[in-house]
Amino acid sequence: MSKFYNKKPAIGPRVFGYSDQYSVRNDSINDLKISHKHNTVGKSSKRLARIGDPALIAAKKNDEYVVFAAKIGEWVEDSRINLWYDRGGNKWDVNYEISDKTEPITLSKKEIIEITGIEENKCWRIFEDRFGTGDINSQLVSLEQQRQRLFDFLRKNT
Repeated sequence: MSKFYNKKPAIGPRVFGYSDQYSVRNDSINDLKISHKHNTVGKSSKRLARIGDPALIAAKKNDEYVVFAAKIGEWVEDSRINLWYDRGGNKWDVNYEISDKTEPITLSKKEIIEITGIEENKCWRIFEDRFGTGDINSQLVSLEQQRQRLFDFLRKNT
């Protein structure tokens, strides 16, 4: 696959959310740990990032989320594209280097609501990249602002 980047800078952090269904040993926390250890993120969504974009990397377990913040770097085309696949997980279509990362922390749904100001029934949307936007006139802009609050919190507190 060729190198692909988004042409527009992010309004808020790009999301790389791992789910049990596609993860190493059916545990999304494993994928998050691999990302953190190897400074690489992956996903199959075609919602691309740009170098320098802020990113939230997240995994959900029960009613808690493990999350860390980072900055997007170069497109990855080397053996790192198999980091998850070689361990029994998915082979992601989109892979980037990450840098300037925080330590992963576990947050409850209640804590995420307090940090971001998101409504309880929409909390899960923060970690779904399909709810991202590049359009400042979109109704989803508030979600981007809530992601930014979480990103800023992680920067200050981890």
